[in-house]
Amino acid sequence: MFKLSDVPSEAKIKSLVRSLLFPGTKPNCLRCQRKHWMKYLRRDGRYFCSRCRQKYSLKQLAGFNGARLSWTQIYYLIACFYFSFPLKVAQVMSGLSYPTVRSYYRRLRVKMPNFKDIYFGGQVIADEAYVGRQRHDNQALVMGAVSRDFSQLALEVIPDREQASIEGFLHRHIDPISLVISDGNSAYEDIGFMGYGHDSEIHEHGQFKKTVPIERIWGLFKTRLKRTYHHIHKESIAEYLSEFQSKFLTRKTIKNPQDLAKILIKPVPTS
Repeated sequence: MFKLSDVPSEAKIKSLVRSLLFPGTKPNCLRCQRKHWMKYLRRDGRYFCSRCRQKYSLKQLAGFNGARLSWTQIYYLIACFYFSFPLKVAQVMSGLSYPTVRSYYRRLRVKMPNFKDIYFGGQVIADEAYVGRQRHDNQALVMGAVSRDFSQLALEVIPDREQASIEGFLHRHIDPISLVISDGNSAYEDIGFMGYGHDSEIHEHGQFKKTVPIERIWGLFKTRLKRTYHHIHKESIAEYLSEFQSKFLTRKTIKNPQDLAKILIKPVPTS
């Protein structure tokens, strides 16, 4: 469990950020792309290009331009986002307002690796699920496909459960030389003409054994979504899907907030 004692000092965080931005060499100026003109101004903690006279703050170079936060607060936000802590918990830990925390969660969310073009095959379990509340007109239909070993996952908002939408999703993400396992939705009946093998089970008859993997995905996604964000808008569900998919697929490589920081803070181009 993440603890307050796990947070490094402000100086160590800045040192970590510098090591991520400038791995063993000086940065290029973002404007004129010259390297040897860049100098560090200790009096105000900024980087200065003596050729084009442009100044850069460390936060600007790290992708947090305009952030009126300390590096410690930024670290808290990254750590809370990594652990999918509820917004109110992140608010208490960082000392920021609720709207500010929600805003920075979104900034971190869009910086995550994007897997929207993922394409895989093998034994694939596919299904659709509704996310949000229908009575408030705040609901979206999403479709997902997961490999049997949970190594691959595709998620996407679709307009309806008709055949064209289902087959379009499969065409974008699933190799035709695959076995697709689904529920009893009749929209899957003709996917054999696309080259897919097909197996199904009827949930209304209590058959859930083959489709357990995708049901586990829906349970995990909905639980994490409600716990973390509580109030959601259907216009943002695609972003939440992307965040969940990214965290799921990088769970073996991103094992702590420092690993996530290495993904979010990209090195400045050097020559």
